[in-house]
Amino acid sequence: MLTAKNFLTGLTAAALLGGASAASAETVSITAQDQTIIDDTVVAERVVAEEDGYLVLYTVKNDGNGFATVDQPVGYTPISAGVNENVLVTPSPSIPSGDRMVLMLHTDATGDKPGEFEFMGDSSKDGPYLIDGYVTMLVIKAK
Repeated sequence: MLTAKNFLTGLTAAALLGGASAASAETVSITAQDQTIIDDTVVAERVVAEEDGYLVLYTVKNDGNGFATVDQPVGYTPISAGVNENVLVTPSPSIPSGDRMVLMLHTDATGDKPGEFEFMGDSSKDGPYLIDGYVTMLVIKAK
């Protein structure tokens, strides 16, 4: 796992490159590798969170000018505060081989619907987990 302080803000970054790059802090992290998607499941080997929330899988959209944007959430799974091992996310639709994807931590900020990720229907709820204003995320590639 690589750690970096060059987190993506505004969910946009210049030229997201394939391979593992992580956004993490001392206690919060996502560990996953580029992977072959088997049974329509993406696996994060380890997710460390300070609070209950969600690991959300996003597609990546390229603008043709060397910029890439985190696009649509296509799957999520609840995570617990602390260490979570072998976290599975099932995307819908499937992620094609060669495409990049983003695993991002989100809060369970509303807590009004336990276990339900409300961001997919309302972007004002269950937003990205931020550390010093930066999104906690990891870019990986489907093989």
